[in-house]
Amino acid sequence: MRAWRSNHHDATLTEIEQVVDARLAQARADLLAEIATDPPEREERCRECGVVLVRRGTLTRTVRTTGMPRWC
Repeated sequence: MRAWRSNHHDATLTEIEQVVDARLAQARADLLAEIATDPPEREERCRECGVVLVRRGTLTRTVRTTGMPRWC
């Protein structure tokens, strides 16, 4: 942000806020993606019967979260 600010001396507070919000939204999305793709540390079990669940591949998902534009 300091580098951006040094290149945008005349930026208004609103413009600075928009850049900060965009960067925070991206950092939040990156962190969420990192955590969401980590495998669980323990066996997952069925909530109904307690049987250990078996992984059968992966699915691609699109996560929409607060602060992220709809086009991400």
